[in-house]
Parts: sequence; C-alpha cells; structure tokens
Amino acid sequence: MTVRRIAIVSDSFPPGWGGGITSAHYQLFRVLRKKGFDVRAFTFFDDGPAADGEADIVRRGPPRGAVRLVRRLANLVFRLIDPGRAAYQVADIVVRAWGAWRLNTALARFAPQVLVCPDHGSPALFLRPIAGCRRVLVAHHNPSRFADLPFIEPHSATDVRLAVAAEQRTLGRIDKVIAPSHYMKRIFERTYSFDGPVEVIPNLIDPDFLDSVASHDPRGLLGLPPGAPLVYVPGGGNKFKGAGFVPDI
Repeated sequence: MTVRRIAIVSDSFPPGWGGGITSAHYQLFRVLRKKGFDVRAFTFFDDGPAADGEADIVRRGPPRGAVRLVRRLANLVFRLIDPGRAAYQVADIVVRAWGAWRLNTALARFAPQVLVCPDHGSPALFLRPIAGCRRVLVAHHNPSRFADLPFIEPHSATDVRLAVAAEQRTLGRIDKVIAPSHYMKRIFERTYSFDGPVEVIPNLIDPDFLDSVASHDPRGLLGLPPGAPLVYVPGGGNKFKGAGFVPDI
C-alpha cells in the first residue's frame, strides 16, 4: 500500500504548554509534510476554530471547565484511596476522552491510511476504527515510570495501575508501536502485553524549524558577564526531570 494520507493525533498543536510529546508530534508533522505526504493534525486537548493558514489542523478539545471539574473530583477520590500520594494519570485519561471522541467524525472524513497517536491519555481508546487505516502508537509516556520515583512525592499505585490497564486495552486497537528510545522500548515491553511490532525510532526534528529559532543569550538578564559559564538542564523546571537538582548544579 502506498501511503499518502497520514493523521497526526496530539494534545495540542502547535506545541505550547503541551511539552515534549506535543513538540515531537509537531516536528513529525512538519517533516512528513515536507516529504510530500497529505498530513493533517488532530488535537484532543485544545479547541477552537482553525486560524488563518491552519486548514490542516482540526481541534476538538474538551471545555476547560470540565477539565477542572474532573481533576478536582479525581483529587478528592485519590485522597481517600491513597492519601499523601500524587495521582493524575487516570484524570489525564478522563479529561482527554471527550476530545478524542469528538475527533471521530473529522478523522473518518479525512480517511487516513496511517494514524499516529501518543500513549499519554490513551486517546486511541476512544477513536473508532477506520477502514484501511493502520494505527501507530508512540510510547512517549508510560504511567508505570512514575511509580516509586526517588526524591519526589510518591505516586499512587492505584492511579498507575488503572492507567496502565486503560493503555493495555488501547493496545488492542493498535497495529504497531514506536518507542522514541531503547529505554522507552524496554519500559513498554516490561509493562504491556503486545503481539505487534515494537520499533525504536528517535523523535524526528525539522532542521529548518530549528534554524528559524533566534538564538538568545540569557547572561545579561541574569546579571552575568558575557564569558560566564552556563549549564543547561533539559526539562529542569519539571519535578520528574530533575528540578530538585537544579540548585545543587
């Protein structure tokens, strides 16, 4: 089968608050479009009409009020189930279900031959099958990674277990899994049962996009001399990626 139409499903588009997963899917979208594919983006967590020049983006996110309500209810429930433990994995799935379900009509109309979907929030669990379409899940997140992490607030084992169970059900609708690293492939295979292929493909980056980003030297804002050394910590503002170590560094 010669693939021409590809659907990229993502939290938000282009990436803003969405973090590394949405950035990866945005870059994939750019690379595939430059290669000549008919590629469109479908978002399940931001909403609103397409702006000028966004005819290839469909947004179907949930109402913000509903998101806040679900998160508050989830916090109350897990305070009773696992007091003193962080819990947001199940809430992430619930708040994304509405937007993912709303994408079904637009996706069916586009009729992609390949659909690329993230694992975070299990959106593929709420997407109806499309005839002739292969579904590819990208294993970016994996809730099991957040159990028993050192140096941060302990995570609810119940929250992780329920989220993993939802993702396991999702895999029944997936044809192939892509892991962006060998580490994520190992974690995926340790966590889930999946009979299809699991392949490691690093996140793609559009070099023209990187070249378009203006460089910025923060030394002046920090009151440092031009030759002062800088230490860059990727994701250092995130507690899961080393925020607690930044002062020590």
